[in-house]
Amino acid sequence: MQLVRRSVLAREFGLTPPGFSKMASKAEGFPKAIKTGDAKQAAVFYDRQEVDAWINQRKEHASGA
Repeated sequence: MQLVRRSVLAREFGLTPPGFSKMASKAEGFPKAIKTGDAKQAAVFYDRQEVDAWINQRKEHASGA
């Protein structure tokens, strides 16, 4: 498992970190965030493989495959 920070994914998606969080919370089937602690300001990560699988699934759905 490769963990990637929310801020890195936000840049890759062309969004601000808050915009990315909003998109992730509303996007159907988007992988759950992994927090490093209980503190409100704890770092947030996502599993790179799960995010890539979600993107590929969206691509397949969009192309009608």
